[in-house]
Formats: sequence, structure tokens, C-alpha cells
Amino acid sequence: ESYSPEWTHIIANGANSNGVDIEVINDSEYLINGYGHYNSTIKDALLLKINDNGEIIADYSTIGTTNDFWKGIVNTNSSEKKLLFGVENDDFVIKKIDSNNNEIWTSNIDFNINDLYCKNNELYAMSTTPYDDPSYYNQLDLIKYDSIGNLLWHQQHGSYQSYSGNTLLPTPDNGILFAGSVGSMEEYPNIFLFKADSIGNELWQNSIGDANNWEKCNDAIIINSELYIAGDRRYDYENIVNPILIKLDLDGNIIWEKEYPFENAHAEIHRIIQIDDDRLILAGHKSNKISPYERDIILIETDLNGLITSSSEIDYPISEVMISPNPTTDFLHFELKSKKQYNEIRILNLNGALLQKSPFSLSINISDLTNGTYIIQLIGDNHTHTEKIIIQ
Repeated sequence: ESYSPEWTHIIANGANSNGVDIEVINDSEYLINGYGHYNSTIKDALLLKINDNGEIIADYSTIGTTNDFWKGIVNTNSSEKKLLFGVENDDFVIKKIDSNNNEIWTSNIDFNINDLYCKNNELYAMSTTPYDDPSYYNQLDLIKYDSIGNLLWHQQHGSYQSYSGNTLLPTPDNGILFAGSVGSMEEYPNIFLFKADSIGNELWQNSIGDANNWEKCNDAIIINSELYIAGDRRYDYENIVNPILIKLDLDGNIIWEKEYPFENAHAEIHRIIQIDDDRLILAGHKSNKISPYERDIILIETDLNGLITSSSEIDYPISEVMISPNPTTDFLHFELKSKKQYNEIRILNLNGALLQKSPFSLSINISDLTNGTYIIQLIGDNHTHTEKIIIQ
């Protein structure tokens, strides 16, 4: 058995678009967050609502105003209330929204949060803060907020190491577990675990790996009081990158390690998901060693002992349509990069309201629309191409 997509959609905002996370609203609607960027200093905060066919039904993104970006989206005790964290109006924020992006509250905070979870209406977060000197080292920050984002406590830990990672987990004994990576200027990064009590005091820490190879933790999950870490191992001297899955007890002791090499390819795992009582999905990508920009999505299904029960490789969808110029003032032109045919062109505002509809042609006049950012959809029989356009 293998996994294959029911549909794929290209979603872009005229820049390099990066999806960070997806959360369920209800049985047929989802929120995707992330950011688009034009260079290293200009970012747009992307927030999309899609249906279960992958089509955009509302766009709440912030385009071209400030250097905004969302780093994550988290469920609360209510399935239709979400927490966003990232940068808004150039400030670090936690923001609570409903399923239609109506703001419930926003809290300006002092930390650039990497991960956040909600437990008993309280928020637990982690961040990494640079030392003042030398600036390339990071300290590990554990932070607790109340139900409306007010700071309750902050504990900072670290030595002359560089901490990185994006996974913070509640443990069954009401503790806090950070799973990430740690390194220094003399050593390659290693997987790093840090256990704290309910008020952020250190209980123990553990480093996994050696000084000869890189071992990265990209995601982690606790199942049945055991910790599963997903990431990759890099054999630098052999130019090899392989996915890894490590099982540990909650005292940080390794139970077993598994490695999943791909022939003639570098492969990385970015997410680990439990799909039922006995199975995990490891999701990531692999790239051709000779042509590293040729990438495929990889899905590895394992049992709870790390034994593979299924695996799939899914071609990255390439952009099938080139839309130009973007930004534009009056006309849009379409260059089809595949054999897919389209029947209709729709232009929507950022709330998903239909503004203009016409039969498909290779050029359309949009001069009647006011300046701003819009969604354009090219509709085919069984496929849709969605992109953002800017009218100046």
C-alpha cells in the first residue's frame, strides 16, 4: 500500500511562499499559515482558509504593509479558536482568532516564539535568545502565559551552546519537554533534550550524537509515555543525509534508533504524525544528489517499533501557469506550462468574495479593479490554479 494525492494545488502570492502549519477548523475547513518573502528582510504573513478540496475559500494574509510573518498556529480548548504566533506590525505577538480570523485578543510579547502549546487555558512557549557576547550563541527560554497572553513566568537556561528547535511538549507528569538541537562552533549540531518542571526549572538534559556527524531533531511526539524524535543524520564526510526515527523513554534514554536511507538521494523528515494506535507517518522530502533542486515529497509509514509498513514518493507539483506582469496595472497574461486546460478565470478579494468572472483566455483586462491585492483562480474540470496578484 502507498499514499497518493487526491489533488494538488499551487498557491502563491507573487513571492517565495512558505507554508508553516495547518490546523483543522471542522470536518471540511482548514487554516494554513506561513509567510511569503521577496528577500531576507521583507516578509508577508500568509493565512489561508481552504476546504477539503484544497481550494482557498478565504485569504486573511497581510501583504506588503510591514515585515509580518506567522511562525505557527495552535489549537486551543475550542476547536474553532486558534492561536497564531509570530511577528505583526514588527512586534512579536500571540494572537487568538476565531475560524473567520476575527481577533479575540492580541498580546505583544518580548520573545520570538518557536513553539507554543495550550494546556488548561494556559500557554507554554519556547524561544531561543542570543547571548549579548558572543552573539552567535543562543539561550533556551521557557515561558508561560495566562489565557490572554499575559506573562506569568520566564525561565532562561543555557551555557555556551547554540540551541535551536521548534518542538515543545507537555509530559504526563505536568512537566515541559524541549526537543531540538544544540551545537557549538567546534562541533556539529546534535539532538538535544531538556526537561523542566511545571514552572520551568531544569530537571535534566541530554544530548544525542557525536562530533563527527550532524543529528537534527525536526519534530517530536509523545505516545504512551514514550518519546519519538524524527529528523535526519548527516554524514558530512560521505555527503549523505538520511531520515532517522529515535524512540526514548521520558528520562531521555534511547530505546532504539532507526535510519531510512534513500538510494542516490538526500532525505529529511520534518513532521511526525500518529495516525492511529499502532502507526506513524514520517513526512519530509528527498532531493536528487546530482540535481538537488529536483525534490519529491516522501511519506514513510511505520509501526510503533519503527518498522516500515508503507512508503510513498510524491512529485513536487511545479507551477503550471506563469502569470505576468505581477504587479500589473491593466492586463494579465497567462502562459500555460502543462497540458492542463482551463475553462474560467475568477478574481476574488482577500475575503474570498467573487469580484470578476470570465471565460478563460490567455489575456484579461483588470483595469476596472482598484489598486490592491487579489486572488486569481484559473478553473479547470478537475483542477484549479490559485495565485495572488497585485494591482498598482
